[in-house]
Amino acid sequence: MQSKEQMKKPELREMSTVSDYENYARTSIRRAPLCYYQGGVGDEVTLRENTDAYKRYVIIPRYLRGISDVDLSTTVLGQVIDFPICVSPTAVHRGAHDDGEVATARACGAMKTVMGLSSFSSFSLEEVATRVPETMKWFQVQLFKDRNITFNLVKRAEKAGYKAILLTIDHIRRPLHTPHERIRHMLFAETTLDFLRTPNLLAEAGISTPMSIAEELGFIQKFLCDNIDYHQTWEDVKSVMKTTRLPVILKGVLSVDDALEAVKHGVKAILVSNHGARQQDSLPATIDVLDGIVNAVKGKAEIYVDGGVRSGIDVFKALALGARAVFVGRPVIYGLAYDGEQGVSQVLTILKEELENTMLQAGCSNVNEINLSLIRHMGPVLTSIRPTSCQQDVDDSDKANTATHL
Repeated sequence: MQSKEQMKKPELREMSTVSDYENYARTSIRRAPLCYYQGGVGDEVTLRENTDAYKRYVIIPRYLRGISDVDLSTTVLGQVIDFPICVSPTAVHRGAHDDGEVATARACGAMKTVMGLSSFSSFSLEEVATRVPETMKWFQVQLFKDRNITFNLVKRAEKAGYKAILLTIDHIRRPLHTPHERIRHMLFAETTLDFLRTPNLLAEAGISTPMSIAEELGFIQKFLCDNIDYHQTWEDVKSVMKTTRLPVILKGVLSVDDALEAVKHGVKAILVSNHGARQQDSLPATIDVLDGIVNAVKGKAEIYVDGGVRSGIDVFKALALGARAVFVGRPVIYGLAYDGEQGVSQVLTILKEELENTMLQAGCSNVNEINLSLIRHMGPVLTSIRPTSCQQDVDDSDKANTATHL
């Protein structure tokens, strides 16, 4: 088997689907960051379900409607975007490409869509804002035990020109059996661990002097353990909203009851999400709870969804179930690994063109015409118990050696 250094990079003409970019990423991204990006919690049932659930929906085409062109543009919180596909906040993009979130932000600007920047980004929120000022950016935060950390991050984002706050509510404790645990013994083999730097959190911890990567990792681990807080209430959501003039999107909602509470507390939008299947296993696929949440909210808040989207056809299905926009995370990482900014633009273009083609087949001239009558749920699709490449790497590594764990 060829090593990753020996694998030939496919030419652009060979890259026609998100799967092509994923396959390349599996050979090009170093083992530790790859496992971090691809892995899920527990037995990864939810990780598989997120993608498999989309296969249970089929599209009902409509023909002879005289449509030759489609308009994919829409708005999110009043902000115009060219197509209803945005980028979810995912951590440490530098594990896929040295330009990390800066490249991702530039691609989003070129494609005229929204980028969500994670608190755990490889570059500080200010650096991304300064280097890519034209891109529409939303900033993701969570509720730390020391609420001032959350409030300070929100204030920094508003000052830097971010247009909305994504408040993650499903990171309430350190999950069990995570990708983090699986990659610990791989870290010793890495030539550099720079991809794990998280400058936003270092700034909030008051660290201004340079640290070695080992010192920084130890410090951040302790910092997170000390500040993950499972005592969270709706009053905390209100407190965040009082901290900023920016609209707040609640990220991590899976239940109708939580969606209704969000509306009751004045949340402007909801991102239906299970954290990429990284916090708790055996949660529902996001596409399967989307319709119920949309129907319950009745337009009182915008509804977005992420998790498992791998094609423009998937995007169409989510829009038909009532999502105003769809967010993607891992596909962006795969594009980043292929060719930085251009790779992210290529992946977003693939999704956009697949959505456009599906709309033509369904007889939709604009995204507002996509509705529930154009899809049908066809019952269960058997899912295989297949390991991710991360799990397989770990299994192979364990057979080959008994490395010391961190």
